Amino acid sequence: MEVYKDVLEGPAGFSRELGCYIAGMEEVRAQLLKIIADLSDEELYARLVPGAHQIGGLLLHLGENDWWWICAVANG
Repeated sequence: MEVYKDVLEGPAGFSRELGCYIAGMEEVRAQLLKIIADLSDEELYARLVPGAHQIGGLLLHLGENDWWWICAVANG
């Protein structure tokens, strides 16, 4: 029986802790890009419930949060 172990390794040049955060963000970003790669324009414009933000807008917000974290935390 093979045991699967998923280990994140941070990029060189960062502390172990910050490298772990960056590696985690990269992993989640890769998973998200794989999930949303084939969304149509109609799906991006759709709202899950009336009055909610569009799916594309929520995805844009996720990207802006990533950018803020990189600028504010990783770059000091």
